[in-house]
Amino acid sequence: MSGQPKFDVFLAHNSKDKELVEEIAESLEEQGLSPWLDKDQILGGDLILDELQLAIKNSTCAAFFIGRHGLGKWQQDEQRVLIQQSIRNGSRVIPVVLPCVSEDFLESAEFLFLGGRSWLKIENYQDVGIFIEKLVKSIKKSSSRDLTSVSSNREPRFDSTIDDLLVRKSLLEKKLEAVELEIERVTLSLKKDSVEPGLDILLHWLSGRRLLAERYGRIALRSFQSLRREAEEKGNLDDFYFQLESYLELIYLSLSKDNKLFLREPQTPPTFADFDVYDHASPDVYREVFRILKENIPNDNVESSQKSKLEEHFDELCERLQAYF
Repeated sequence: MSGQPKFDVFLAHNSKDKELVEEIAESLEEQGLSPWLDKDQILGGDLILDELQLAIKNSTCAAFFIGRHGLGKWQQDEQRVLIQQSIRNGSRVIPVVLPCVSEDFLESAEFLFLGGRSWLKIENYQDVGIFIEKLVKSIKKSSSRDLTSVSSNREPRFDSTIDDLLVRKSLLEKKLEAVELEIERVTLSLKKDSVEPGLDILLHWLSGRRLLAERYGRIALRSFQSLRREAEEKGNLDDFYFQLESYLELIYLSLSKDNKLFLREPQTPPTFADFDVYDHASPDVYREVFRILKENIPNDNVESSQKSKLEEHFDELCERLQAYF
C-alpha cells in the first residue's frame, strides 16, 4: 500500500470508548488534522493487525486513550508496535486519560510502558473542548520535529546553511548521548533484577502465557459446557482467553519483581462475571483454570519453595477475582 495516506495522529483506543474517541476525531478534523480511526480506515476483508501496523507506521504520532474499561483487545498489539516505533525513530506517544479513571488504576502493570511521559487528561465530558486544544498542540509539535519527521520514502530537503546543519548535528549528538546513557541505565537495572536460579524456569514457563491461557482455558471449559456454549454464541471466547493471558502477565510481573502489588484486584471484571449476560456465569471456571495451571507448573530443576511461591500467587489472584461475583 504505497499509496497509504500520511496521518497526523493514530487513535489507539478500547472499542468501549469509541463514542467519545469518534467525537475527538471529528474535532481534530475540524482543526485541519488527519486522524486515523479504525472504523473509517479498516474495510471488510482487511487483516486487522496488518492494517494497524501500517497505520502506526504512517502516522506522525499516536494518542493512546485509557478509559475505565482498561486496554481493548487490539490495544495490546498497538501498544507493542508503538513501543517499537518509539524506540526506532522517537515517535511521540501521547497518553490520554478519559473521564472516570482513578490514579490507582493508572498505576497498574498494563500501563507501565507509558511511564515517564506527560499525560493529557479529560476531567469530565464538559472539558473535551479544552482538551482538544492541548491535543492539537501536542500533535502539531510532533509534526514539526526536526530530522526525524522527514518521511522515509523521500529524500530530505536541506534549505538551511552549513551553520544550521552543524547545530542540528550537535543536537543529534546530544540525543545519541542521552540514548546511550539510558541503555546503560537499563542494562544495570536488568542486572539488579536478575532472578534466583530455578525461578527463571518458572518465569520462562509463564512467558508463554498466550498458549497457557488458550490451552488450559479450553480444558477448564470442558467442565462448564453450558457457559462455553453461551460464550460461543456471543462470540466472547477469545475475550475469555485474552483475559486469562493478562492475569498470567500480572503473575509473571509479581513473581519476577517479588512484589504482590501487581496482584491487587484487577480493574476489569472477569469476562464470565456478568450474570446479566450469562445465565451460567460462575467463579468456578476461574478456580478450575488456576487449579489446572497449578497442576502443570514445571517440576524439573525447580525447588519446592519456588513452586509453592508461584502457587500462592495463583491462589491470591484467584481470590481477588471472586470479588466480582
